[in-house]
Amino acid sequence: MRSSATGTARVGEGSASGGYISGDVITQRYLSKLTGSGRNGRAWRLVTIPVTGTGTLRDVFMAGLPGTDLTVPANRSAQPNDLGTVVIGHNQPDAPTATGAGYDWIGTAGQVSSLRFYQPNATSGSFASSQVPTLMTTYTAANQGYMLFARGDRQQTYQGTGNSSVTVLQATGALKQGTIDVTIPALASAGFVLVGNPYMALLDLEKVILDNVGVIDNTVYVWDANIDGNSFRQGGYRAVTRNGVNDWTATGAGSNPQYIESGTAFFVKPTATGGTLSIKEAHKVDGTPGIAPHGGMTEGPSRLFINLEVTDTANRRLVDGAVAFFDTNYKDALGDAVDIAPMTNLTAGSITLRQSGVRLSMEGRPWPADSAARTIPVDMRNLGDDAYVLRILPTNMTKEGFSAWLKDRHLNQETSLKTTDETLYPFRRTGDPGIDSSRFEIVYRLSKPTNAGTLTPDDAAKLSLGSLAPGRYEVEVLDMSGRALWKKSIEHLSSNTVHEILQGHKLAAGQYLVRISLNDRPLHMLALIHD
Repeated sequence: MRSSATGTARVGEGSASGGYISGDVITQRYLSKLTGSGRNGRAWRLVTIPVTGTGTLRDVFMAGLPGTDLTVPANRSAQPNDLGTVVIGHNQPDAPTATGAGYDWIGTAGQVSSLRFYQPNATSGSFASSQVPTLMTTYTAANQGYMLFARGDRQQTYQGTGNSSVTVLQATGALKQGTIDVTIPALASAGFVLVGNPYMALLDLEKVILDNVGVIDNTVYVWDANIDGNSFRQGGYRAVTRNGVNDWTATGAGSNPQYIESGTAFFVKPTATGGTLSIKEAHKVDGTPGIAPHGGMTEGPSRLFINLEVTDTANRRLVDGAVAFFDTNYKDALGDAVDIAPMTNLTAGSITLRQSGVRLSMEGRPWPADSAARTIPVDMRNLGDDAYVLRILPTNMTKEGFSAWLKDRHLNQETSLKTTDETLYPFRRTGDPGIDSSRFEIVYRLSKPTNAGTLTPDDAAKLSLGSLAPGRYEVEVLDMSGRALWKKSIEHLSSNTVHEILQGHKLAAGQYLVRISLNDRPLHMLALIHD
């Protein structure tokens, strides 16, 4: 079952008990060479093995070959092309022994391991460098998934960071078929559990979650090798949550979070009790959906996507993301269904939202019940020397009277956020982690009709802004659906000033709103009844 740059072979849904393909199958998972400005082609990957049998981890990750001194040109040329990758041990002091046992050697002592198993605990767990699996572990005894640092095939010269290539992981054994059960400990024992897509097929998380209510919650975590992270550019986690029927949100936005490719592992969040997670043949994806975004970003709940990206003259690249949800059912305190904790990236920079001192990848916020301003603190860590940009992308955020702005506490300046288009804010780190971590916050409010001014609805309506400070204000007249009918910039000089509005503009009888804004920030809303 081949896998290449053009696609990967799949096995569709079979019987609940499986058994429709017997004997050994050769499965493949193609790993691309990641490119782009600042990339070196290497990245971490969360991988799993879709077969059982007596084959070993060495077979799939090292093309079945023993640990080799790859600093010797003759040894490199004897390796297979575009198959397997280099596996480095934990703090390996020297080259492999003459018998070829152990891990590969690329000429640098004391490197961190490039293949790791996950050790869960009651909080976040870890992929520590010391947690290196035994390479002679069979497929049948293998863990659900592993974190692999893929440099490319075994023919490359790897003393430096400049060489990399595409490669393929290949395993021969009996396909995992039928219902696959995974034990999920209670949340108190494991904050996250690593689960592998068992099938040589796309897995639909929508179906997995619906069939395992009470065992896992609606949030999973995937590793995206395309995330740039800090200067290493080796990938990072994305939180993915189910909002409703076929309605999913992922930090960073932009790619389909609902489907898991073959050969890929992902994290689930246990419920308080845990239980048995059952992955079934019926959870395979029907047809050929591809990996395009599901639905459109203009659909679903009201959200602000806050992305941390690096930028150069050519493009922007995602480092990490967070999402603020807005709904009347959410509250300011912790405990909403979308209050989602992040997973800690291995090397990447990170951005989260803070609530009551807790860092969150996603957070629910209520629509304000009054016009008082509220803040969402933004937390950033592990920033490099790159040129960064905050990209804030609204979705369904056009509620009448809503306004928001980004506050840079370091530069003491504010930038109004658009409610129908992205806002970009470029910056660089200050070099002081204490400043960088709490530099930004998002301030928002929902303006309500007030009596801050007075309006006389005659043929040329007169507006008094007596309670407002002198300045230049934007005045808009809206219909009750929020459609702007008239707009003018007025200079308010003193409390005695009366401004004529709607000159020459006849309104039909009915109710209207007058919005008063300063620097693109709505301040007040007046009710107007026109007879």
